[in-house]
Amino acid sequence: VYKRQLYAYSIVAYVVEGRPKACADLLRAIGEAKTTDLEPIVQRHLGFDVATLEARVHRWLRETTEDPR
Repeated sequence: VYKRQLYAYSIVAYVVEGRPKACADLLRAIGEAKTTDLEPIVQRHLGFDVATLEARVHRWLRETTEDPR
């Protein structure tokens, strides 16, 4: 369960940093969702699908955690 929580925090950190204007509305919509299918919510608020979000988060994590040496 901790891996899922860490991944969720990573997604939120990515959205806060990379899409700050969309963040509040996205999180509000997810919180109010009556379903676990977040695809339409992510598409509506970020303009791309969940697979793209996951790929961008993974790339962002690599870029922000690389050893600068």
